[in-house]
Amino acid sequence: MRRASIDSYLTLAGRISAAALDSAAWDDVLIQMSRMVDGVRAHLISLDLTTGGEGARRFSHGYDPEYMDLYRTRFAASNPWTPVLSKSTPGAMHTAQQMYPTDLLRRSEFYDEWLRPQEDLIAGGGGLVMRDPHRVVVIGGNIRARDAERHEAAWIQLLSDVTPLIAQAIQINRQLADQALWHRLQSGAVGQEGAAVLLLGPGRRIVMLDERAAGMVETGKILRLDALGQLSVTDPAVQARVERLMANSAGATLPGPISLPLRTCGRTDWQCHLLALGSEDMLAKLLANAHFAVPPLLVIVLTPLAPASTTREALSPSLGLSPAEAEVAGLLADGLTPAEIAARRGSALVTVRNQIKQAMVKTGSSRQLDLVRLVLAAR
Repeated sequence: MRRASIDSYLTLAGRISAAALDSAAWDDVLIQMSRMVDGVRAHLISLDLTTGGEGARRFSHGYDPEYMDLYRTRFAASNPWTPVLSKSTPGAMHTAQQMYPTDLLRRSEFYDEWLRPQEDLIAGGGGLVMRDPHRVVVIGGNIRARDAERHEAAWIQLLSDVTPLIAQAIQINRQLADQALWHRLQSGAVGQEGAAVLLLGPGRRIVMLDERAAGMVETGKILRLDALGQLSVTDPAVQARVERLMANSAGATLPGPISLPLRTCGRTDWQCHLLALGSEDMLAKLLANAHFAVPPLLVIVLTPLAPASTTREALSPSLGLSPAEAEVAGLLADGLTPAEIAARRGSALVTVRNQIKQAMVKTGSSRQLDLVRLVLAAR
């Protein structure tokens, strides 16, 4: 196995750095990787963990466009390599054979109709770059069977070397996009404290959601996800507005954000803010590229109407917590950090941390996110 030169690695590092600031540059990253290991057809994609299909935006190099269209329509949700990729550890790389036995693959429709017609692209490999609550980002490449002995090991080594840099670059790109989003939202008087944020693409499919929104989807009291990966809001009035905005947002960005109350269990505990971003909106393009999607997009922000302290009497008996533990757990569920909770309550930070630990012990939570989900379910 011949490793690529130092100069080629420096060139690749520069292109990854450029992609951190402009996600449209990922194509240049893949072109350079294909030059470093000759003959590899490379891709950087996201996978939907609900449906098993691909995200709407794919970065790739070296593939025939007609076969890429065929892949999206026929094989994206049934690729035999996908299960191993989606469940693997970020940064761990796998050869094609390790992901799915080659002898079985040669007997599949995927091989007959997609791999073999493209010069027998049965070798190569890939791995997981990063994991989100409902999506994963995967990098990989296909190699012709006749080139496997010469190039596959070098390709796996290259992926192992640069995937940590790629993950960092994606994180930076997303942070920049999120900052731009909050600048737009705050100009419309949408506050960030305690907010749950998610981003929907065409077909009401989740493009991005934060941990608080993920907890809401999991409990199903405010947000629900069906088997097709389509998100709905349990409040019928809000859901109707979401559907109208998604249907009408293909062109220009609508004025906004639009704010309306969201009712759950007969009560109005949340304010829902909807921001429709049309296909030509620069923020839509920035968010779409950062999250491997395509515009138009709909931003949904849910902000609590009342502080968690108003519900401590309800949380205390239902979760078996003391009043102080219930209030701290509720504020944690509203998105505050332990330091912010300590400042709000006039308590020492160590006291708040101990109260969180006690609440986790009493509720059997192994992580703070588990405690937050229990609080959301109990409200």
